[in-house]
Amino acid sequence: MPGEPWGVILLGLALAAAAAAAAAWILRGAGIAGGRPAAAVVGGLLAGVLLGPAVLGRVAPAAHERLYLGAIAERRALDSLTARQAADLIALQATAPTPEAIADLRSRHAAEQAPLVDALNAARAQHRSRLGTAAAALLAVGIGLAAWCGRRPAGLASAPIAAAIALGAELGVMVLIGRFFGLPWGLTVGLAATGACGSAFAGVPMRWVPRAGRSAPALTTGVWAFVLACAAIVLAADPGRWPAALLPAGAMLIGLIAGGAARRGQSARRAVRAALANAIIPAAVAVAALHVEWWRFADDGRAWPLVLTVTLVAGNAAIVGLWLALRRIPDPPTYTDLVGWHATGFSATQACVATLLPATGLCDPSTSAGSAVLAGILLSAAVGETTIALLGATLAGHPETHRSEPPAN
Repeated sequence: MPGEPWGVILLGLALAAAAAAAAAWILRGAGIAGGRPAAAVVGGLLAGVLLGPAVLGRVAPAAHERLYLGAIAERRALDSLTARQAADLIALQATAPTPEAIADLRSRHAAEQAPLVDALNAARAQHRSRLGTAAAALLAVGIGLAAWCGRRPAGLASAPIAAAIALGAELGVMVLIGRFFGLPWGLTVGLAATGACGSAFAGVPMRWVPRAGRSAPALTTGVWAFVLACAAIVLAADPGRWPAALLPAGAMLIGLIAGGAARRGQSARRAVRAALANAIIPAAVAVAALHVEWWRFADDGRAWPLVLTVTLVAGNAAIVGLWLALRRIPDPPTYTDLVGWHATGFSATQACVATLLPATGLCDPSTSAGSAVLAGILLSAAVGETTIALLGATLAGHPETHRSEPPAN
């Protein structure tokens, strides 16, 4: 199954990056709440919708199929077979057949179509995986640069344990949601990993960030949470799909090691911040969003409830687990600290990691459940980025929330 040439894959990625960058630029000029990071996430989401089946797939279906669906030869073979079968059925109906004869013909037609349908689905899954892998490689470059020129994580020996507890808490909640909605195990694990992925961009703040968000504990915990999330995706995916999840995690570790021996100035930080906010994050989000088949939600009564549930829950269980885990350290974080930590790129990372789910095969957007999960993750990230400043201002207006313990009645 050769699939589309890599030139077509890269052209699709370049078009997604250009459209997402343009949308992010327009949103920044319009003064979107949340500033530059919110514009990157929401701009990528809008570009993905425009390039996906909802818009480009209707306006220019041939271009959409070539760039983002693939499997053109397999689709043509299936169309040819379907046309021949339709002619056979018309010819049979002209002879006044019995219902049994019609049922027998339909059964033979279904048996003939089955291998071609399987080939079409496999070819489209391969195209989706290759496009996602290309986006993961671009994301890996951004994460590696962010780790190279960002602040250094240090200390907090309990960070890996806290990150593991956060992932476990998120997984526990997602298992309940997955059982209720009938999600496959791999998709449930991928959803939990995305919700608990921490921040890959905390060291290069793209907005004014509270001191807690730039502290060594926040950076250390974010690194561990991101690496553990990628490891969970790797464990749940087939070995042939591992590179897509290993690339970003490996780039972060390489960037941290290389950055420890390099001298970095403000100009390097500004350049990386501009590249992340203007191109890399919007492009990665756009690739995830363009796979969402929104029209499938109309055929499944549980799709929109699943979208809403994922939007509301993604990441929140991990935050609670993280807070509970870190209460045991000498100087535990406050509620305001946690908001500051997640203001450093948690939602943007979450939206970018969503790209890995279809790339690794854990999420099949051609199903209503797969599209609903992707849509919920991206909407959760968009809501998080556009409301984090409001949440921080609300907490700042209530000094009692700065405690590590809940206020007494």
